Amino acid sequence: LNIRNLSVIVALLQLYIQPRLQLPNSYEEWIACLGTSLFVRGRALGPADIDHDVLGVGQLSLLPQPSRLSLVTLVEMPTKSLMPWPIFGLWLPIAFGSPKLHIFKAETVVAQLRSSAEDFLESCRSEETHGYPELELPPTLRSTAATWQPLLKSRGSFSVAFQTRAVDWTFKVEVDMIQRVKKK
Repeated sequence: LNIRNLSVIVALLQLYIQPRLQLPNSYEEWIACLGTSLFVRGRALGPADIDHDVLGVGQLSLLPQPSRLSLVTLVEMPTKSLMPWPIFGLWLPIAFGSPKLHIFKAETVVAQLRSSAEDFLESCRSEETHGYPELELPPTLRSTAATWQPLLKSRGSFSVAFQTRAVDWTFKVEVDMIQRVKKK
């Protein structure tokens, strides 16, 4: 997950060094931008390669299946046991439809993905209608309802209205500042 999200940052940095900087603001522009690859263990991997061929998230990814032949997996751990949690770690700096950027640790990855899912759900909350909270669901959440609906129930939200919403591909970066507390 960390390498996948780093590959998005590298692709954006490569845009930044170009004479006429134009950040991606549509699906097509994002696909063109993210064609950049990192080399991992001698293989060129872009974000779509990692989503589909390493993590195996398939249709849950916002990115299309790569057109080249499938890569041999580079991960020793079977990612199928994590499904569908990895999608809550696949970040893109867009206005709506992607969870926030996190740095994952191997020993706590499932807990971190669950926390990311909760944060993502909170970011999809819109104004209440008929006394119920309403969630605007991007494609990722529409496809994984069985995973995140129990998270709502654990927070006491039993009645929630749902509304579908398309991904907003406009470039947008939100940074959460982590404040460090000095030990006394």
